[in-house]
Amino acid sequence: MKKPKFILSVTAERTLAPDHHFLNQVEEALESGVTILHLKENDLSFQAFLEEIRLIKPLTDHFGTSLIIYDNPELVTESDADGLYTEQNGMNFSEIRNIIGEEKLLGTSVQTVEDAVRAAEDGADYLTVGPVFSHSKKDNTPAISFKRLKAITDAVDIPVLAAGHITKDNLGRLAESGISGCKVDQSVFLEDDFNNTLRKLYHLSKSLFEDSEQNS
Repeated sequence: MKKPKFILSVTAERTLAPDHHFLNQVEEALESGVTILHLKENDLSFQAFLEEIRLIKPLTDHFGTSLIIYDNPELVTESDADGLYTEQNGMNFSEIRNIIGEEKLLGTSVQTVEDAVRAAEDGADYLTVGPVFSHSKKDNTPAISFKRLKAITDAVDIPVLAAGHITKDNLGRLAESGISGCKVDQSVFLEDDFNNTLRKLYHLSKSLFEDSEQNS
């Protein structure tokens, strides 16, 4: 397994690609510096998703990017992706490990210190925490405070990625939080100049978090 860098993660989903140019989008994102690609598909059959992964994996291998699959451990083993990520509460990490093996990455989302500690003890390799910023125009979900984010990173010895409405203008506010990088959701691909957005986020995140223990 390639050594992961947690500087900049992005979630990619085929349904957001204009005119079905999904592979082009993914390649542009990888060229922009994405270090972890979370691949998510909600409406594909197992075989169709597997075929998609097999098209994308040579690209992530070429750029040295970790390819992480949402929620389906069998797809991870069948495709030899780099790991699994889940936001589903109650998934049994022991069962997932039995399927994907010890060498694959296993990530999950948390919002409290207690959940973070439990996930780390259960075998998670990295965590995402969010939303760390609010977006009042779209939802009323309260943002996780800097204090709680810092408490989470202090409580665990695995990488923590901040997620939720992150931009180049607010990422700097997370300096000194103890995170290893950030996770950007798939809506970034709706921007006309998404590759430039990702490139700026990569360089900023690298300058802020590359020296964290988990990225060294």
